[in-house]
This record gives sequence, structure tokens and C-alpha cells, in this order.
Amino acid sequence: MSANAKAREVMPAGRARWPAVVALLGVAVTWGVSFVVVKATVGEVSPGRLVGWRFVLASLTLLGLRPRVLQQLDRRTLSRGAVLGALLGSGFVLCTVGMQTTSVLISAFVTGTTVVFAPIIAWIWLRRRLSARATAAVFLALAGLAMITMRSSAVAPGTLLILTAAILWAIHLVALEQWSRAGRLYGLTVVQVAASAVVALGWQFLLDDWQGLWPPMSISAAAGIFFLGAAATGAAFVALSWAQTRLDATTTAVILTLEPLVGAGLGAALGDAWTAATLIGAIAVVSAVCLVAPPARGQAPTTELMGVRAEDVVALGHRRELYRTR
Repeated sequence: MSANAKAREVMPAGRARWPAVVALLGVAVTWGVSFVVVKATVGEVSPGRLVGWRFVLASLTLLGLRPRVLQQLDRRTLSRGAVLGALLGSGFVLCTVGMQTTSVLISAFVTGTTVVFAPIIAWIWLRRRLSARATAAVFLALAGLAMITMRSSAVAPGTLLILTAAILWAIHLVALEQWSRAGRLYGLTVVQVAASAVVALGWQFLLDDWQGLWPPMSISAAAGIFFLGAAATGAAFVALSWAQTRLDATTTAVILTLEPLVGAGLGAALGDAWTAATLIGAIAVVSAVCLVAPPARGQAPTTELMGVRAEDVVALGHRRELYRTR
């Protein structure tokens, strides 16, 4: 049976879709809130340590759900997961360093361009032709980014770091699309999350203050790390993967565009300044993300988003495979 046929089998219509929509909305809101949590926590906990422990907790969450996955790992999964984890972890560290000097509002919209850069990476790496829709989205996103980030004639260094992180995540998405076709997505997810933790803690020794892996911190900072690891990463993986088996890729992608909107809205509520240029740029970025979300005309809805395929959906909780996010 084809992947599309299997995908249609696991996506019930009507009322059964609403729990998945609610779950996906919860993921988008959680990720949006995570911008504020990172901004608050990174003032007390260094970027490498924050990201490292975030992914340590996420790894423990995933292993706690399926401890036997360790018996299914092979050399290919380990090597590919290590590369993916290096991209993912480095992106998170750079983004977190950038957020030390960048507002939550700007950070949210700049990271939202990951899905717009992905078609460019696929064009360069895989020689995959850019559609007219993707090309228009790229130019729209770049124009929006310029309006959001430019101050006089320069771009703030923190914003450049976050933009670099978005490009690394785009490379990660394209690599994951290619490498996830071999199956065993849960094992690949666990390896890349664990590798991200190792990479981030390694960055600590290059960037940080050598105060140790777990220096004294406030209860609020520890709670922030727990939220980022267990909820915004580990639990979000589960919720996203379950929802993707019940919703088509278009619906999933459009709902997830709420992430930068939630982050920016919270940033504005906490005092980040809006300007006319920022507002117009934000509308352009969100429009670009929505532009690349719909599948090509005539393409059947599937659970394939960022590399997830129906044949890789196996038992976990609701008998579904789990995959990834931010």
C-alpha cells in the first residue's frame, strides 16, 4: 500500500480531527511561550548550559516513553543522528546567544523563516527545482526580515546569530527529509536529541564561564529549563507526532505559524516595541510561511511534514510514531 493511501487511513475526518487541532495549537502556543522563557532564563543560565540541559531532559522524556528503542539503534542511525544533532544543537545555541541581545519579538519572527530557507537549501543541495510559490515566499520573507531586523544601515549581531540558526535548522530539515526515509524515526529522533545535548554542552566550554554543568540557580531558572526540556521539546515531540497522523501537512504547517505570532505577542506585552516597519515585516514573514505551506495542486494530504511518512507511523501511546520539532 502506498504512503499516501496509508496516510489517508490514519486521518479520520470530522469531529475526530479536533483533538489533533487542539493538540497542535497547544504545541504552537508552547513554542511561542518558550521564546519568553528562554529570554528570561538566559539572563541567569549561560546559553550552552541552558540548551544542553534542555535536550538532556528531552532525551530522558523520550527514552522514558520507549526505553527499548536503544536496542534498535544501528550504525547508520547513530551516525546520521549525530550529524542532525550537531545541526540542531548548534542552531539552538546560536539562537539562545542571539536572544541575549535581541528582543523576543524579533527573535520569534526571524526563527520563523526556517521553513522558508528550506526550499533554498533543497535547491542547492538536492538540485530540487524551486517552484514559483517557493521563490515568491523566499523574496517575501527576505523583504520582511529586512524590515524587522534593520536598524539604520546595520543588522544587530544577535539577529545575525538567530538568522544563522534558522539556516542551520533549514539544513537540518532537508537532511532529515533524506535520511528519515530509511525508517526507525523514533530511534533517529532520540539520537539527534541526545547529540544536541552533547553538542550544546560542548559549546559551553567554548562560550561560557566555566562554572560547571549545573551551577547554583534560582527556582525560576530551574523551572524554565524543566519547561523547555520536558514540555517544549520532549512532550511537544509526542503531541506533534500524534497530531500529524490525523491532520494533513497544510493544516499542520499553517497552525504552526502561530508560534512566532504568540512569541511576538508575548514580547510586545512584556514591553518590546512595535514599529510600523516591524509590523509590515512581520506580516510579510508570516505570509511567506503560509505561502510555502500548501502542497502542490493534486497532491494527496499526507502525514509527511519535515520528513515524517505514514509507513513510519508505529505504536506509541495511540499507536503512532513520534518525530520532531523545534
